Amino acid sequence: MAYGRPRRQPMGRGAGGAYRRNVSNHKGWLMSFLLYIIGLALLIGGIGWALVTAGVASTYVVIICLIVAGIGVMMAVSRTRLKDPPN
Repeated sequence: MAYGRPRRQPMGRGAGGAYRRNVSNHKGWLMSFLLYIIGLALLIGGIGWALVTAGVASTYVVIICLIVAGIGVMMAVSRTRLKDPPN
């Protein structure tokens, strides 16, 4: 480039073909996801305990806990997912 200014490095692919933003954010993304999963496990445990204490049949307790687990995992993935880089 003219005028002696150094060229800026594009934010695209770095060495090894990985996006730099994704590599540097990997640990933060993983910690956020693990916190969601730990909170989800506590929530499911509390719901299951409350339903068993209330005398609900174990089949219904399992069904409700699986539904809550599925919704929770979908929310955790959608909220901690890294955005696709612009083309």
